[in-house]
Amino acid sequence: MNNLSRTLLLCTIFLMVATIGNTQDKGGEDLAAKTKNPVGSMYSLPFKFSFDYGAENGEASFLNIQPVIPVTVGDWNLINQVIIPLIDTPGMVTGTPEIPTPIPGDGATGLGDINYSVFVSPAEPGKIIWGIGPSLMMDTATDDQLGSGKWSTGPTAVLLVQPKPWTLGLLGRQLWSFSGDSDRSNVNQMLLEPFINYNLEGGWYLISDMVITAN
Repeated sequence: MNNLSRTLLLCTIFLMVATIGNTQDKGGEDLAAKTKNPVGSMYSLPFKFSFDYGAENGEASFLNIQPVIPVTVGDWNLINQVIIPLIDTPGMVTGTPEIPTPIPGDGATGLGDINYSVFVSPAEPGKIIWGIGPSLMMDTATDDQLGSGKWSTGPTAVLLVQPKPWTLGLLGRQLWSFSGDSDRSNVNQMLLEPFINYNLEGGWYLISDMVITAN
């Protein structure tokens, strides 16, 4: 694997739509902690904007729309997460989660490859919160420069703890291509995303989030 890179997170906005169950929130701090649990039983619609400074012809911008839809089945939560990337790139960008096998070009703007993941997680987690399941990257890019040209799948998992007022965790994913354009390189992408969150009073929080990829 090569093309190791880091993507700098600029901002993350969470729009909370609804919650599952009868849990009563006790102030903004509890709600902030719940939003930072990626396998919690809460509907959410995060928007994540980032940029990559490794593009040969300039900086590339990424806006990921990431709806989360939880479903509780008995003692388990099925956390459905979709990542819809909107990308603006001036040229070839290497080492990003959204474009694991980039190709040269003059730049493009549009929809990238959509990712769908399902995490299976205990409905009543202990001190260590975890989720594991499959992930599917779909060949949906509106331009060859914005996607891999492949369908890819593999496992994904997340592990975190939330000792107040902290959230400390790690998300991982491995994708291998199984279908798509035969002229494009195969996908063999590892993703690691360590994250740290500190909750402040009144529902405010500080977050450090790094995305590391290798393909």
